[in-house]
Amino acid sequence: MVGHHQHLHETEKYEEIRAYESQGTTNFKMDVNNGDFGKDCIRRRFKVAVVGVPKTIDNDILYMDRTFGFDTAVEEAQRAINSVYIEAHSAYHGIGIVKLMGRNSGFIAMHASLASGQVDVCLIPEDPFTLHGPNGVLRHLSYLVQTKGSAVVCVAEGAGQNLLEKAHGKDASGNKILSDIGIHIVQETRKYFKEIGVPADVKYVDPTYMIRACRANAADGILCTVLGQNAQWLLKRKGYRGCALEARIGPRSPEPPVEPQNSFPGSGLIPILAHSNIELTKMLLQEGQGHLFAHWAEPGVDDDKKKSFFDQVLRLRDHYPGGLTAYIQNARRLLADSRAGKNPFEGFIPSVPSGEDLKFGDDNFVKLEEEGVKEAKKAAFVLVAGVLENALVALPSESTTGTCFLQHYIECILALQEASCKVSQDGGSNEIPLVIMTSDDTHMPITRLLESNSYFGMQPGQVKLLKQEKVACLDDNDARIALESNDKYKIQTKPHGHGDVHALLYKSGLLKIWHDAGLNWVIFFQDTNGLLFKVYHIHI
Repeated sequence: MVGHHQHLHETEKYEEIRAYESQGTTNFKMDVNNGDFGKDCIRRRFKVAVVGVPKTIDNDILYMDRTFGFDTAVEEAQRAINSVYIEAHSAYHGIGIVKLMGRNSGFIAMHASLASGQVDVCLIPEDPFTLHGPNGVLRHLSYLVQTKGSAVVCVAEGAGQNLLEKAHGKDASGNKILSDIGIHIVQETRKYFKEIGVPADVKYVDPTYMIRACRANAADGILCTVLGQNAQWLLKRKGYRGCALEARIGPRSPEPPVEPQNSFPGSGLIPILAHSNIELTKMLLQEGQGHLFAHWAEPGVDDDKKKSFFDQVLRLRDHYPGGLTAYIQNARRLLADSRAGKNPFEGFIPSVPSGEDLKFGDDNFVKLEEEGVKEAKKAAFVLVAGVLENALVALPSESTTGTCFLQHYIECILALQEASCKVSQDGGSNEIPLVIMTSDDTHMPITRLLESNSYFGMQPGQVKLLKQEKVACLDDNDARIALESNDKYKIQTKPHGHGDVHALLYKSGLLKIWHDAGLNWVIFFQDTNGLLFKVYHIHI
């Protein structure tokens, strides 16, 4: 363990690390007020592991609910507030003013005021105010004194700096010196009440660093224990860099966690916009996708783009059967098999259904053909297209008339529909459903083709277009998800292809609709295979 403070010269600090490194020591706990320490070690090529536990009693780290020491400071600040409250209420027209530490944040002052229930006015840096004028603090203090008989003011040390002459220089810790807002309010209060002719007894308490120079309370003690356990756990793990670890305090085993709680990679803390985003990020990290966050901006920058990124991840997760985890793992397995030269059909023995040898025109052929035509009323056709619009829209099925493939398919289905109605005597629907699978590129051209040609004789409600979902593009043989070259917050996507048709049918609810309508068959055919209809009897 190496302890350092801000005043220690940087050269001495790094020379000591280099000395420990030469002795084989690679794990350090550094007591430094420097968030860039880990980056400095990388830049200096130190072979050390650095785990930083965010340290500020002021609780002013973005996107963190609580930092250690804050609860203790708020609790200790109650003593100062209680003292000034008693002073104010024990005097005629008493006004008690207490200044609390916090630098440029008002968390300690605000929480201490709320906890005490004794503060009338709380002034913090985040909320600008004025002392004078009809809406000023002094006018309100006058009202409180004349109606309640006393008033208590709690002011954060960084509040109201715009009202004071700017201070120069830095303190011993290297922080910019703040002008004394507490003394200023005391002086202005006494001056104001003298001018309006109202007697006031002003008392001032400044506990300075007394609220942090004390033993930690129970809440901070537990928080530090859990933070320390998780930091030690993370220190021993490899492959985690630029990540944050949250300490969850609750009913669970006191043993160190089996896996990091809410860990996520990035150049800085990733804004936690929702609990679901934490789970999504953990999933991406566990699946080796930490590179997606490698170039993210610091917290508070590009938050809208970061939210859009998580929205896209959520869509990609929900659109693939088994989720994004299954997609990545399946891709990784297939890529590994491909590198190894493995035949995906190895061990597969195709089965050929038994049937009859038919001769065109004989009685048995005519009988079975008639049965097949009757069954057409209980079938639905699914055209598995999607990627190339030319196949359906512009590519002719034959050169004599230039009929496009889509027109050819619809005319064949309508002919079968008419024949089925003629040979069937059991009634039922006369329309055979047609589903066309599309993509972003093909959806509008196919829609325009159908509408401009009156659906080639079909009823508009008879045809259903299902646009296939997109999946993430992969960057390499390790199934790393690819980002857009001009947008570090956007994942490259592509149409899922023919493999998406079953998921689309299920999600659309068409399978249930067809089942309830008494359909028994789904006929799948491809966009440029107009002569071969493959029929599958599926239990829907």
